[in-house]
Amino acid sequence: MIIKDTCNMIYEEDPGTAIDNRELVHRLLDTLTPRRRRCLELRYGVGRQQYCYTLEETSRVLGGVGRNWVRGCEVTTLLLLRERSRRMGIQYSRDWTPP
Repeated sequence: MIIKDTCNMIYEEDPGTAIDNRELVHRLLDTLTPRRRRCLELRYGVGRQQYCYTLEETSRVLGGVGRNWVRGCEVTTLLLLRERSRRMGIQYSRDWTPP
């Protein structure tokens, strides 16, 4: 039995939505320090990355930092982005729920 992965699905209302969302994500990522940005790019496959790295792989790419550092960086950076997106006036759809 094959179970379909639905975590990475993007629901679009119109064709322009994906482009708008991509631009919005890049604007938010531009507010981060290079190290925090790289951490999220590796972990979530954002930007040029097509592959989501594990904690171990990310720690090696970032110069041998520990997995706990990567995990902490990921959490604090996501909280920081949430706050910055609210300040920018970004509103999420009521139907959207995080995975």
